[in-house]
Amino acid sequence: MSAEAIPYGRATQRSPAVKEVHILWITAGLSCDGDTISITAATQPSIEDVLLGAIPGLPKVHLHNPVLAYEVGDDFMKYWYQAEQGLIDVEDSEVVERHRA
Repeated sequence: MSAEAIPYGRATQRSPAVKEVHILWITAGLSCDGDTISITAATQPSIEDVLLGAIPGLPKVHLHNPVLAYEVGDDFMKYWYQAEQGLIDVEDSEVVERHRA
């Protein structure tokens, strides 16, 4: 594809400094998952736009949330084990959702 055939937005878009982000979202304690449910109603941006890469400049986002995940059992837990072993970096991307009394 020649430089002239590249759409303007794609030609001016920079790659994010961080290529991928894994978010480990814990919904533990008193069955409080209201924040999880509220992000499904977000529209500016929607969670779908974030996860599907529709927002220019954002890294690839992998959300590991027990309420929203398709994976179950070991398939779901493998990301938590990888984080524990240091195979994926989640130092700044852990979310703990809990009930506040």
